[in-house]
Amino acid sequence: MQSKNILQKTLSQKKHFTEALFKRPQSLASLLPYEEYLEKERLFLMKDGSLGAVFRAELLEHESMTEKEVVSITKSLKPWLSLPSNCTLQILFEQKRIPAKNEKIKEIEASYKKSHPVSQILFNEKVSSLKKECLNTDSSHPPMERSLFISIRFFPKNKKQAALFKEGNSTLKTELHGFLAEMREFQSILASFETNSQIKLKRVEAKELLSKLREFFNPKTFLKRSFSDYNPSTSLSEQFLYNSPTLDYAGIEREGLKTRTITLKTSPLFAYPGGMSYFTKLDFPFHLSLNFSFPAKEKTKRFFDFKEFFLSNTPTARGKYQLEEVKTVQDRLARDDRCLQLTFCVVVEGRNQEELDERTRKVCSIFNNELECEVIQEEDIGLGLCLNTLPLSYSPEADHATARAIRILRSDAVHFLPVFDSFKGLTKPISIHLSRENNLVPFSLLEDDICSHTVVVANSGAGKSAFIVDCLASHKRLHPEPLVFIIDKKSSYSMLAEYFEGDITVFDRNKKMPFSPFRGRYDEEKIAFLTKLFLMGIQMTSPSFVMESEYQTVISQALKQAYIKKQNRKGLKHIEGKLVEYNSSQSSQITMDDFIMELGSISGDEKLKEVTQTLLLKLRPFYGDGP
Repeated sequence: MQSKNILQKTLSQKKHFTEALFKRPQSLASLLPYEEYLEKERLFLMKDGSLGAVFRAELLEHESMTEKEVVSITKSLKPWLSLPSNCTLQILFEQKRIPAKNEKIKEIEASYKKSHPVSQILFNEKVSSLKKECLNTDSSHPPMERSLFISIRFFPKNKKQAALFKEGNSTLKTELHGFLAEMREFQSILASFETNSQIKLKRVEAKELLSKLREFFNPKTFLKRSFSDYNPSTSLSEQFLYNSPTLDYAGIEREGLKTRTITLKTSPLFAYPGGMSYFTKLDFPFHLSLNFSFPAKEKTKRFFDFKEFFLSNTPTARGKYQLEEVKTVQDRLARDDRCLQLTFCVVVEGRNQEELDERTRKVCSIFNNELECEVIQEEDIGLGLCLNTLPLSYSPEADHATARAIRILRSDAVHFLPVFDSFKGLTKPISIHLSRENNLVPFSLLEDDICSHTVVVANSGAGKSAFIVDCLASHKRLHPEPLVFIIDKKSSYSMLAEYFEGDITVFDRNKKMPFSPFRGRYDEEKIAFLTKLFLMGIQMTSPSFVMESEYQTVISQALKQAYIKKQNRKGLKHIEGKLVEYNSSQSSQITMDDFIMELGSISGDEKLKEVTQTLLLKLRPFYGDGP
């Protein structure tokens, strides 16, 4: 009865009743740090008053790099880990699904509209199949792409500026001079960071960061629809949540996809350049995040001094071993090295528990077998660690809350920066493929205008012939349509020759080689090419000879007449002493003798006869040549 009276009293108050109906519960957006984008300064202003910047880095294709190149590029990343102690560095490597609205697909799809109809049909079917695979959120091997984001967050040394954003009784104007000084200092740090980086960096604007956050919190919707533009009048944290996620201690579930976080427990035993390329073998989407904080040198020295003092009085064998390690670290710190705090997380996602378990085992296998280190599958703080992997979401306070940070030397940490990708394709593509790591690979055999030869090397049964057939069909998309020659032993080329109006030449080592690139159906382009070929031959044998347009006309006319006469002879047959016409399917083949004979029979005015006689003289070195 008492509880009933309390309920009636509460509902009778209009204020409580209205709040119960219309007040929204606390959103996840309130837990995230994003607030505002300063467009002129190209900086992000966070809720706690800190400043941030995000870069997109250009990943390197490790497959074509030599050992020396891998070591060299790894050493060049040292400036990334040389930030001051009031900054944090976040390296976020992503392998994600490719949306059907991918720009690469659009660009290739819009190219070469005047192509061979068969080639265009095959290409359209391939693109359509790729788009369906991109839209299929249940696909086990979707097309994927990799990206690398670098986030730098700057915490003002003067804590008063940060407090101004929380206190309602103060204004930023009273501390404007100090705030601008802090901002200029951060911009100077960013300028040095960009200049010293050996990898290309591009500053991320508010629109791209917002798109990335929307992609994380709305993974299925993002692949199917477009979102509204960035609104500078509203907090960034309020613009990316469209579907309510489900939160628990282990992770976050968004649109049916649940996350699981795996963290590094101990430092890897082997630190070597290129070690992170092992993660490109994974065939599913994941996030790999390295969060660095930079403790002051005095704090680091004090920690190791205390540890050395206590270990020096420890009689156990383990204590003596740890003492040797501490002295080694101190020696390296004295030689211009630096101690960092690293939180290493890998976030995988899956539709159900079984898929999460399978993907977790694959990630753990890389850590255990390739890097030889221990990991933790987070069940209690997985959500917090997952949110910390988002750009600019990491702060040094997170290390105290999660206790997952490990101490690592800068000389070792550079080996674990994930800057490698698989083959990403070419810049002048005419077709599109999927690599063995499910990369979207724009490709063309005509990428380089100088080197016109390509060798395809692979194991037996790896699909070399199928790849060549695909390349042939794609090259017929070019306009004007090119001539393609293939020397291979494969039965499927007879079908291609039928659809692309080509010819098959069968070689027999016991017979004369019948091959000629100009046999087959009559084509004006072949006549024009042969005319230029004759003129080039004359110029090479007689460099001082002046070539006029009449010579080109006479050669072209002789070639056409020689073909017509040869073709007419193919349709005649002697039957019982009589010449009888019949339909012949055989193609005509013109020899040099046929051409010279027809060139000599051309009649006309005196000037034309003079041209003919000159050509017969200049072409004498080529008499007797084959077809």
